[in-house]
Amino acid sequence: MCPQLTKVITPNIYEASVLTGISIKNVTQMEEAAKELRKMGPENVVITGGHLEGEALDLYYDGFSFFRMESAKREGEYHGTGCAFSAAVTALLATGHSTLESVRRTKEFIDDAIKNAYHLGKGMGLLNL
Repeated sequence: MCPQLTKVITPNIYEASVLTGISIKNVTQMEEAAKELRKMGPENVVITGGHLEGEALDLYYDGFSFFRMESAKREGEYHGTGCAFSAAVTALLATGHSTLESVRRTKEFIDDAIKNAYHLGKGMGLLNL
């Protein structure tokens, strides 16, 4: 196992699939990918699952336990969700929150930003940050 190089990584399902070679279609495969990603060096792994069927499920793995964070899936596509997610986690970590608490709060923040997104024309929704 590599030494821990970073506190947390936040790939989406597609990125986790590319990095691990695991085709992610369900939660079990998300867990397998999270284990493989953690072996690459990060202390914690969050796979964001907005593109998974059903609920919008984000999976947090700290090397010991999995934590599932679900929210209602919103219709449409939204620009910037991954960047906003990682930036919010970073900001919360910088203010002294634990990694798990940072991810939980970020999940709520991003869900709210999607729920209140701007829809200008026919393109992707813009997060209301």
